[in-house]
Amino acid sequence: MRTILLLVYAATPIVELLGSLSERSTYITVIYQVLTLLLAIFVVRDTAMYQSCLRAAILPALYAITFIIVSYYGANFEYSIKYRVLLLPLLVVDFCMFYIIAYAMPFQLVMRAIGILITVFAILSLLLAHFDITDASMTRVIYGFDLPFAVPPMIMFGSLYLGGILVFVALLSVKKTVFLSCIAAFLATYAIRSALRVGIWKRRRTQVQSEKVKLLTVPKLAGLGASCVILGLFFYTYLSETIVRLLTERQDIYRSEMAGEFMRLSREHFPGGIGYYCFGFLTKDTIKYYSQTASGMILDDGMSLHNSFMHVILEGGGAVCIVLALLCWLCLKRIRSMAKDPEQKGFAVVFIGWAIAAAIFGSLQQFHATHYFFGIPGLIMGTYDRYQRKRAEAVNCSCKNIKAPKMATWGLRRRINS
Repeated sequence: MRTILLLVYAATPIVELLGSLSERSTYITVIYQVLTLLLAIFVVRDTAMYQSCLRAAILPALYAITFIIVSYYGANFEYSIKYRVLLLPLLVVDFCMFYIIAYAMPFQLVMRAIGILITVFAILSLLLAHFDITDASMTRVIYGFDLPFAVPPMIMFGSLYLGGILVFVALLSVKKTVFLSCIAAFLATYAIRSALRVGIWKRRRTQVQSEKVKLLTVPKLAGLGASCVILGLFFYTYLSETIVRLLTERQDIYRSEMAGEFMRLSREHFPGGIGYYCFGFLTKDTIKYYSQTASGMILDDGMSLHNSFMHVILEGGGAVCIVLALLCWLCLKRIRSMAKDPEQKGFAVVFIGWAIAAAIFGSLQQFHATHYFFGIPGLIMGTYDRYQRKRAEAVNCSCKNIKAPKMATWGLRRRINS
């Protein structure tokens, strides 16, 4: 049953992709999230785990509540409602789901399932765009954080082929941010793994192999090169468009105007905050920006902040910044603790790779709009708590097996009798 739960949750990107073909994509995603959480509660029956999960979810819940309160007193609460501010508690659902998955199952098993299904998601995205089922000119082929998320675990598994394929598919995504984040995740994870001398994970065991195992070999490079050539020829249109965007787009006028308006509004509204997605409401007259839905309808709602750091600082204000800073500090503290443990050092490498990729993605896009925004902290805390519990159980078992010397007991009784 736990394997079914893992597969169901790992298939979330595929469900979101297929749901985006419908006009009720938001409802499909929300219902799927809730049903997955109910399935997790039914399958994983561990009281101690749920107590730990609820304690860890205090900060994500506080983040959602604080943001809603700031939006209520912000620039326009109705505008925030239009952009689903009342759905912010779903971030807590994302956190809890990732926490439960990481706590209840071995981290390597979780990452392998997620990596495989994200690869399926990437190929399916390319096929849907190739056969004009989705419009790549409006939504791009792949635009989320799914590919950068899957790259670091593949490096730790020693799967250069699958990791390289994911990076090349990112080059076909027609989204510069996705490709740059994948490259950063690939290089950072490989460099940190080599620097810390962390062995790669075995596929069917929790132990690691020797750090002397080579990821780069001639057969691997040959197979990767051949696969990339085939994909490049089949999806040449997307490959050329992404390369052109990388080489020619040096300055984004909208982002420059966004940065200027961010500085002006920050001086006026920080630390109070303007409210969830109210940047577009306040800058409709200064930034002429139009968006388009999948059905082709033109929206004149202004420009949203394509930067998660700016989103939290300006729209959330000082209170939201403090809550998020506390959550990040707790995650960094756990990563540092795992990096000192030989058995958990590989987990720390993956988490650092995610942090670097998320920082790049969040500085250029809306990382806060993905379920990885609180999902990654959930994975970090769930993995840390799982191995802390395993270690405590091992210590208790070893203590129970130690028998007290008979002479010590005899001496104690003798002193009591005297």
